[in-house]
Amino acid sequence: MEWINPRQICLVRKKADGSATTIQLSNKFPEAYIASYEKHLDVGKAGPGTGKTRVITSRIAYMFESGRLMDSKRILAITFTNKASNEMKSRASAISTVDQKRLRIGTFHNFCMWVLKAYGDKINMNREFTFISTAHQMHLLQSVVKGTQLKRKPKDFKSRISELKNSSTDFKDYMDKTENGGEINFHAAAVEYQRRMNANNLIDYDDAILQTATLFKEKPSILELYQNAFPYILVDEMQDTNRMQLELIRLLSSKAEHVMAVADDDQSIYGWRGALPTIIQEYIDLLQAKKIVLNENYRSPQKVLDVANRLIKFNDDRTEKGLIGRANKEGDGVWGKVFSTWEEEADWVTNKIKDLHKAGME
Repeated sequence: MEWINPRQICLVRKKADGSATTIQLSNKFPEAYIASYEKHLDVGKAGPGTGKTRVITSRIAYMFESGRLMDSKRILAITFTNKASNEMKSRASAISTVDQKRLRIGTFHNFCMWVLKAYGDKINMNREFTFISTAHQMHLLQSVVKGTQLKRKPKDFKSRISELKNSSTDFKDYMDKTENGGEINFHAAAVEYQRRMNANNLIDYDDAILQTATLFKEKPSILELYQNAFPYILVDEMQDTNRMQLELIRLLSSKAEHVMAVADDDQSIYGWRGALPTIIQEYIDLLQAKKIVLNENYRSPQKVLDVANRLIKFNDDRTEKGLIGRANKEGDGVWGKVFSTWEEEADWVTNKIKDLHKAGME
């Protein structure tokens, strides 16, 4: 486990036997940014291994230790995946000064489910809803496509409505998009799908965020409850968010005392779920956030990063970071291997991982 002590600004690596080693950080960012109270801060142009999540957890520790967090207030920390959420929880739980009861860490979907279970009835949702399973959803989509004579395969219909939801700012915006696309029977199919979902008290994962944004817009008093409860908002892995999630952040943060987001535009991998690396810049523009670039990598030697820098510079719509790594040591280096097919490549990588694991590498 690793975390930053915000007073010493160092990386502490805890071993299985309970002992620890300390590595001084030199990435210029920690103390000034952890302690910064500019309303909107974006540690958003940060390469891999530069300590993005450590900034978030150190920020949490600092808020409690500095006394800036009033007794009745809480911190909301949001990320995209369950894996990232669990990692953040693990790091935060290791910091003794943090009052875990005043810290809510979770994914966007986890947070939205929590909100809708409490107030979903205010927009005519049944608060006893459940998330539809993949198999049930595909069966429902197949029935809807057939019943409305939509000229799409159920899988394609699912992808399209998900794409529209993830690019919308509320439920009305989504329904308008289903009607304005010009595709015969598409709007009717979207309406029927939603009607059946509602009739069975079901929602999909896209609905969770879309309906929460809708709730906050239609019921400002409920939004205000959450704004007052969480004056400090932290967003991790922001490169994996989409426009709908950005709208949720905007709503929650409009009265926040401080918002911090961390991201790496080069690590955006959820484009198939509507994630856009350009969302980071939209966040900066929308909230007039201060931008900070982290470029010192604590994981890799410079030889590895030189190759990565030369390759990744061809990405579109990115900020140049020029990653800096540790000094090269004997044995450091990069070698290449050519494959005829992607299956051959996948098999080789899988077997290599297994061999390394058997050799004792974790």
